[in-house]
Amino acid sequence: MTDYDDNYRGGPTWPPGSASTGVAEPTTPPVRPTPAWSDPRRWLLVAVPLAVLLLVGGFVLFWPHAKPAPSSPPPPPSGKPTVPTGATLFGPSIARPSDLTRWGSTATDPLPVARVFISGALPAAWGDDPVLASTSARTTVVLSFKTGTPEALGAFLKSRPAGQKVYVSYYHEPEDQIAKGTFTAEQYRATWQRYSPVIRAAGGIPTLILQQYTTQAASGRNWRDYYPGDAVDVVAWDAYNPARKTKKPGYTDYEKKIIPRIEKIATAIGKPWGLAEFGSPIVGTDAERVAWAKAVRRSVAQHGALWACWWDVKSPGFDDTASSPVRAAWRAP
Repeated sequence: MTDYDDNYRGGPTWPPGSASTGVAEPTTPPVRPTPAWSDPRRWLLVAVPLAVLLLVGGFVLFWPHAKPAPSSPPPPPSGKPTVPTGATLFGPSIARPSDLTRWGSTATDPLPVARVFISGALPAAWGDDPVLASTSARTTVVLSFKTGTPEALGAFLKSRPAGQKVYVSYYHEPEDQIAKGTFTAEQYRATWQRYSPVIRAAGGIPTLILQQYTTQAASGRNWRDYYPGDAVDVVAWDAYNPARKTKKPGYTDYEKKIIPRIEKIATAIGKPWGLAEFGSPIVGTDAERVAWAKAVRRSVAQHGALWACWWDVKSPGFDDTASSPVRAAWRAP
């Protein structure tokens, strides 16, 4: 998690054989003499066919032709899973199995979506991670990882329960690490090219996750520096409440200040978007935070986000933990 406030950052040929058939050959008819050039009839023999030829040629050349029907769009690349469409999914980040219970996830009513992190080495199998093992196969998972070979990643993803949807992000929020020199933007994009085919082959959806701050001019960043092109099918954002850090803390109007920038990028690249991390500590009262959460939920759904996940974590300096009223507001319509 990294956050900043709004003020920084396609037949036979004829005649038949010569053998005698006993049938008399037809006699050759007399040949009519050809008129002399001084005879007007000879000029007619030339002029009439020529006129007909020119007339027909003109029709062929100038007659408007019907435009060919447009070709059908090419089918999607083989092995590329289709990004699901439909109503926006709302859920939280899940750090431990008990969080599922805390958010009211049950076998009959599981969370629609959950944000899950693998901070260390990739488990050998999906069920080896206690959080993933506890998550219903009906819950869509937005998953982040930072290390592991493409082969290990493929085996790990293929071991998940049949039918479970998973959005997979390599090293979410890479901006700060690139700025520190941990790796370069070129290296980051190149690594995506190696992971992406493996993610798709396993039925996952490659998803780039960046900081919302990167969309702001004040950040001095260009989101395209981190964008690996067609190696990803979704571009998502970690977008915490920026106004919690201003001189007069409050709740940011996402409809006016956050979503327009995100939608502009989604439109430019023709790919869907989501909020991978979102939230705020209490600014004023929790009732105000609940009202704000409902407003953001409504805006995100109206603008067609794939999913939005509340960052249900107490971080140094900020406690974004969702209270019971916030959890109810975020999950419920």
